[in-house]
Amino acid sequence: MEMEEGYTIYRSGKAKVKAIAEKRNHDGKLAVKVEPLTPNTSFRIIGFHESTMVTEWKNGESCVEMLGEMVEKYSETGEAITETPIIIHTKYVDQFLIDPSSPEVLIQ
Repeated sequence: MEMEEGYTIYRSGKAKVKAIAEKRNHDGKLAVKVEPLTPNTSFRIIGFHESTMVTEWKNGESCVEMLGEMVEKYSETGEAITETPIIIHTKYVDQFLIDPSSPEVLIQ
């Protein structure tokens, strides 16, 4: 995993995704999105919840723990599905930078 403020780049085999977490300051709404970064890759979010970072980097700060399924298609008939946990450092924003009306965005 490659973690930055507000997002994590996660790799599994050749598949790579960018997981984003934003929390709106005025109402505390949390939005998450996962963007595939490699061809033939998709990601289905199973669930997520807020937590606290337990790392040297950003220790004690807010994060999102997400569980999902990364799907990598190899051909028309074959694919690999991997259950994938991803931790994302939460970015606090005045307005969501990711489009909250997008079907890939989950809001809590």
